[in-house]
Amino acid sequence: LIRCPVRNISIVSRSARGVTVIRTKEDERVVSVERIEESDDDTDEDIVEEGGEAE
Repeated sequence: LIRCPVRNISIVSRSARGVTVIRTKEDERVVSVERIEESDDDTDEDIVEEGGEAE
């Protein structure tokens, strides 16, 4: 799971290729993407460091 806030990425003056938000390694692939609407009560409590476990 990768969460990436994109609110500060300008939608004006983008070339046809758009913006690179994340680069994957040659042997990696993104298998799905989902838009999550931001809410007032969003916190970083659900963010887990690599190798950690969610509560």
